[in-house]
Amino acid sequence: MRIAVIGTGFIGGTAARVDTLERAIADAEVVVVTLPGQAVDAYLDANGPALAGRIVVDVANRMGQAVPNSAEQVRAKAPGARYARAFNTLGGEMFEDPIVGGERADLFFSSDEDARAAVERLVEAVGLRPVYVGEDQHDVVDGIFKLYFALAIGQKHGRRTAFKLLTD
Repeated sequence: MRIAVIGTGFIGGTAARVDTLERAIADAEVVVVTLPGQAVDAYLDANGPALAGRIVVDVANRMGQAVPNSAEQVRAKAPGARYARAFNTLGGEMFEDPIVGGERADLFFSSDEDARAAVERLVEAVGLRPVYVGEDQHDVVDGIFKLYFALAIGQKHGRRTAFKLLTD
């Protein structure tokens, strides 16, 4: 699977090598957008048509916006792209070391059904356990982000706060 990571920082900076945006997108099956939330629209305006046929993984949190994900914008500006909401519910430190208290952390995500397997492989590749919450369930994933933020930052549990789905 060929992956382009757009952006730097905690998430994008851990795995990316520098290339031109055009070449990175042209060669990619999956494009992981790790830009700040306020920069996503400009990125989509400039590159939306080139994302057709690719899986776009939206990591950005549009802080202060009514809807923190970019699903509508990707669908409007990148026709033919498949959308996934993932990697926004944990601190970037978890991607470097996904083990907490001896347990592998879970990463909750939503995606178009035909993108699910690729996103699961990507999540597993960084050492996390993928938990699919359903197609078009981006608001559920965003709720988990809000819970993470309330606990990790608001309650000062720290950025290495993570979640685990327990089932019987």
